[in-house]
Amino acid sequence: MGRSAWPVQRPARAHSSATIKRPGVTIAPVLETRVICDTEKRLPGFLSKMSRAELFIAAGAALIILTDLILVIFGPYSFSNVIWAAAATALVLVLTHGRVAMMSWASSNYATLLSLAGLVAALVAIRELVRDARFIPGRSLDAMFLLGMVGLYVGVALMAFGAWQLWSRRAA
Repeated sequence: MGRSAWPVQRPARAHSSATIKRPGVTIAPVLETRVICDTEKRLPGFLSKMSRAELFIAAGAALIILTDLILVIFGPYSFSNVIWAAAATALVLVLTHGRVAMMSWASSNYATLLSLAGLVAALVAIRELVRDARFIPGRSLDAMFLLGMVGLYVGVALMAFGAWQLWSRRAA
């Protein structure tokens, strides 16, 4: 049977010093409750090896690709292929890092490539945001259009935040 992902609370043994003894009065021992959290056991094996920045980049890239596959293909919203290519590149780099023998230039410049992918996605998304801001006023928009916009901009924000974390940690 699988383990629960929630923290496990186990009572500790009562300490003899925790038992209060007074003449005529005995108070029961005090039990301590310790919360045992093991975050590495909660995540699947390959996710537990990723840093927080890599997880943000992977989540944003996956959201952009899923938004494209579900909402853009079947809905009226579309965005630049450059954002999609940056997201796909970042997702491939994150998922293959440390698992497959990467080319030497990709493994040595891993943080730079991920940061560059996040930067490119953010810059092109700013252009898309200006285009959307010009298009939206005065129009009645479909829910699929709005979901496509939200999926794109949240994914780009996650990628940009992860790239910023990765770059600031690399520079320090």
